[in-house]
Amino acid sequence: TTDARPGLSAMTVPVWAIYAADADGGAPSAMADAMWSSQWAGVPDLTLERVDGSRHFIMADQPDAFYAIVDRFLAE
Repeated sequence: TTDARPGLSAMTVPVWAIYAADADGGAPSAMADAMWSSQWAGVPDLTLERVDGSRHFIMADQPDAFYAIVDRFLAE
């Protein structure tokens, strides 16, 4: 496998990462925040968007929240 994290600081486009948190069996908010913040550290123009009450497939678990985030990203 290739670890792409060292190259993230060279990104020149805005990046929005949507991630899930679910205290009921999934990753609790604090754990998800810490994990995603550390994994994406170094991206110059980063927006992290947490969707609570969701697990891996945010688009299926929380479709309205997912589409709202995508719409905001596309509007920028």
